[in-house]
Amino acid sequence: NGGKTEIKPLSLSDAIDAFINHRIKTNTCRESTISMNRRALNLFVKVVKNITVSSITLEHIDRFIKYSTKLNHSKHTINIGLRTIRTFMIWLYDRELISRKIKIKSLSTDENDPKYITEVEFNELMKLDFGDPRFLRMIKLAWETGLRLSEPFLGVINGNWLDIPADKSKNHKARSIQINSEQIETIEMLQMFHQNNPTLDSIK
Repeated sequence: NGGKTEIKPLSLSDAIDAFINHRIKTNTCRESTISMNRRALNLFVKVVKNITVSSITLEHIDRFIKYSTKLNHSKHTINIGLRTIRTFMIWLYDRELISRKIKIKSLSTDENDPKYITEVEFNELMKLDFGDPRFLRMIKLAWETGLRLSEPFLGVINGNWLDIPADKSKNHKARSIQINSEQIETIEMLQMFHQNNPTLDSIK
């Protein structure tokens, strides 16, 4: 009736908690994504302080980039943070918690050529001492099978196959990799380690 909509001031930290909790409850993101979101947004609060979300401007984004650069973060890492902040701001706007969108652009990056390891280099690598013997076995397993980092920890051994469920696969598609007895032994060792240390950090 001719009135104006008022947006209640919402602090950045409270908004971040609501955003993270929403992503967890709706089960739309993996644990690793939630962890990245948390780190990026916590850093954002550290840089701009606990201001109200309605007062966030591009100047605050620039300060985040400048601070991240001082921490020697790569452009790729900074862009991950910017992408998280962009998603967070869109989430706020869609729920009418802020009245305008901010156009957050990623930093331009140079595309590097893929890096390859030759068989000679790989054989030299396998002569090194990484401390715990599981590291060399992990490297050999990845070399032979093409498994991604978390897949031997989270996959399911089924005879001579390692089944990767869709929710554990990077492209969200279930797949199976044929494995031999030595690879099975390595995977069982890694899974035992993960059972005793059931976090993503232990995998990394």
